[in-house]
Amino acid sequence: MSDNVETAHLSRLVRLRYAMLIGQVLVIASVWLALDVPLPLALMLALILALLIVNVWTQRRLRGGTRVAQWEVAAHILLDIAQLTVLLYLSGGHTNPFIFILLVPLVFAAAMLTVWRTLILAIVALLCYSLLLIDYSPLPMLEQLAWLPPPLLHRTGMWLCFVVSAGMVIFFVVRTRQTLRQMDAELSRARERAMENEHLAEIGAIAAGTAHELGTPLATISMLAQELEGDLQDPELRARLVLLRQQVNRCRHTIDDLSDSIRELRSERGNEVGLNDWLEGLARRWRSVSPDVTLQLNVGRYPEGLTVRYDRAMDHALSTVVANACRASDQVTIIASVETGQLVIEVRDQGPGIPDALVPYLGREPLGGHAGVEGSGLGIYLAMGIVRRLGGSLVFHNREGGGAVACFRLPVERIRREPTEHEYSELEAYPH
Repeated sequence: MSDNVETAHLSRLVRLRYAMLIGQVLVIASVWLALDVPLPLALMLALILALLIVNVWTQRRLRGGTRVAQWEVAAHILLDIAQLTVLLYLSGGHTNPFIFILLVPLVFAAAMLTVWRTLILAIVALLCYSLLLIDYSPLPMLEQLAWLPPPLLHRTGMWLCFVVSAGMVIFFVVRTRQTLRQMDAELSRARERAMENEHLAEIGAIAAGTAHELGTPLATISMLAQELEGDLQDPELRARLVLLRQQVNRCRHTIDDLSDSIRELRSERGNEVGLNDWLEGLARRWRSVSPDVTLQLNVGRYPEGLTVRYDRAMDHALSTVVANACRASDQVTIIASVETGQLVIEVRDQGPGIPDALVPYLGREPLGGHAGVEGSGLGIYLAMGIVRRLGGSLVFHNREGGGAVACFRLPVERIRREPTEHEYSELEAYPH
């Protein structure tokens, strides 16, 4: 969709103007060739050519992403009224059956512009019509056309004027209604994203407060475990205390990561890291955490040395999905590649898969209220919010041969540093 409503209106007006210019050429050619009516062709074609040049120039500006103000749309409609007025002046004024084509730009103005701008254009159109009632270049008498009487010729012209006007108005109204529906849908999605972001912000505030409160008791537990480890002589109990201290240290490390994430969010950009280094580091971390799980990392094709901004939140989102896969299966595969400017990461497992009843809710809301669900699903819900914040998507589905797949899609330009022109061309060279 266009950047603003006026841009969409002007783009639609440009397309309609092409049809109007073609119609003008056809009508002039028909009157000049079929009816052999002398017309000031040079001046009329110059007016059509001038408006065509303006149309092409405007279209090029719109393709460049230029935002449009409403006064510019009004100026284009005013230009249409002026061009039509001069053409009608040169071809019979109010006696021309196409005189009521002046109403079409007013319909566009009423739908596109504010009330006072529409009233100004309506006054201008009324003045032009009044001028055509008083002064115009008359057409020669057409009584010599024995095969088509002048009254019938006039009625035929009025019928064609109605058909052309009705077609342009219907096209414009239908496309405008589609634009409004699209805007309503985007507004609804924006409201939904705002509600999700507010919910995630609340969860983040609670998480930050909880992490702060857990710091002291975790430090106490770690210290006591270390003291007990030195006092106990039983090797089995000592091994259990070592494991307990390792898990406590892991919790403290996670809390430290949360604090670091908050500091990074306050900065303009995170640390830069190679994409390979990031994924390999994550794989090594989970191999050490889950030694009973065989975790494979398959890296696809992408520019060598591709550097991304290390985002702890994104790292947490991917880690959450990998953790769920490791709990569900002893065989986990991470596949990464770049496809047409998107980083695609798939996490595959060979577990029992996702229950079909939960697939529509996974990542969209916590699953604590659903029967037969282990865990709250809060981690996946937060991961989905993180991915959407980066402009990406996270989709879950079951594999035909068994197991589940979580597919991350992230726009590379949102997660990487500013690339060089060479890297951009290299990235676009890779196939879908």
